[in-house]
Amino acid sequence: RHREYHRLDGDLHTDQAERRASLATTRFQVERARQDAELARVRVSELEALDHEKREFLASISHELRTPLAAVLGFASELSDSWEVFEPEEARSLVRLIASQSADISSIVDDLLTVTRLEAGTMTFYPSAISVAEHLADMVETSGRESGRSISWQGDAMVWADPNRLRQ
Repeated sequence: RHREYHRLDGDLHTDQAERRASLATTRFQVERARQDAELARVRVSELEALDHEKREFLASISHELRTPLAAVLGFASELSDSWEVFEPEEARSLVRLIASQSADISSIVDDLLTVTRLEAGTMTFYPSAISVAEHLADMVETSGRESGRSISWQGDAMVWADPNRLRQ
């Protein structure tokens, strides 16, 4: 009986040790699953933030392209529909505005093609001294024509900036 008692006692201790080991394994697996779930939540949050930034970027680019494109289309239509109404200098001025706005569109498209540089932190800027009045003259004239209002300003300022970024 004594041997039977020790054997049963040993079996009981072995069973308890196995249960403890199984419980420890289960706890480890539960903790691991909790950590994996937290990591997944963090990754989902990062992806949602990235998606939001992408939408904002696309909305901004859409606006940046739409504005000069509307000017190009408007001036070209005006010239095409009423060429004979314009004085030669006025027509040349509109053609210059079309060329300027087309160059802006081209610049924006170039910027889109170099978005990988921006993501890599290697986007380059080419600042120079710029007369604000001269640089904004085309934009002001464009805005005035589109809205039917005249816009004027006094004075001038020089800025150190990248001309393409200043226009944007």
